[in-house]
Amino acid sequence: RDKTIISLFLATGLRVGALININVEDIDFDNNVIHVIEKRQKVRGINIGGNMRGMLEDWIEVRNEEFADVDSPALFLSQKNTRLSGDAISDALTKYCENAGIKRITPHKLRASAACALAKAGVPVKAIAKQLGHSNTQVTMRYIDVFEEDSEKAKGILDNLF
Repeated sequence: RDKTIISLFLATGLRVGALININVEDIDFDNNVIHVIEKRQKVRGINIGGNMRGMLEDWIEVRNEEFADVDSPALFLSQKNTRLSGDAISDALTKYCENAGIKRITPHKLRASAACALAKAGVPVKAIAKQLGHSNTQVTMRYIDVFEEDSEKAKGILDNLF
């Protein structure tokens, strides 16, 4: 479950609130789309790739076995058989980071990591904004760091202009 959650953050850049509110029926496996409810109750479709699709299919199979007697549409359930909370996800991430001896990672940091990965791969800011559900690219720009090697590349290009 937790591996699927972390992967879903990284594969989509979803907000924690959208992720915890996904129901099993919100996943359209025919079109590789998850329908999520974002801020201000805005519904939008998030595309997923084949790896994420396979991971979700595997999780749903486990979920249906482990929680067969639970009457909840939630994709991710807690050990108490209720919809998993944002706090529970944050606590799990904290525990994994402590066990690995690394700096604490939050769900929001995973969202930002997805944005940075897209930027580093050369995806245009407008496309990243759409993926993150931002209506304004200025908000998206806050997520994207200037990478050191990009600064060096820019310096080299500008230095060769004259």
